[in-house]
Amino acid sequence: MRTLSPAARHFAGHCAEMAASRFLPTFAAIGLLASGLLTDTGALMGIEHGAMLPAMLLVMLLPVDEYTGAHHDHLAPQVAA
Repeated sequence: MRTLSPAARHFAGHCAEMAASRFLPTFAAIGLLASGLLTDTGALMGIEHGAMLPAMLLVMLLPVDEYTGAHHDHLAPQVAA
């Protein structure tokens, strides 16, 4: 059986985290609707999308070390030894 490369596993992890950040507010809105606490579907959709954007931003900003630092070493001129 073939295993995924580390880069592919890393990418799959980010996809799963981003998917969870979208689904959790949706499930919360469904829970509010099912419990009868809020029955206005327009308001639920607004709450859901209002919660989804900060959740996606949080998932993106949590691994801050991946987005900061020098990632462009391959562009630096090579010095002959």
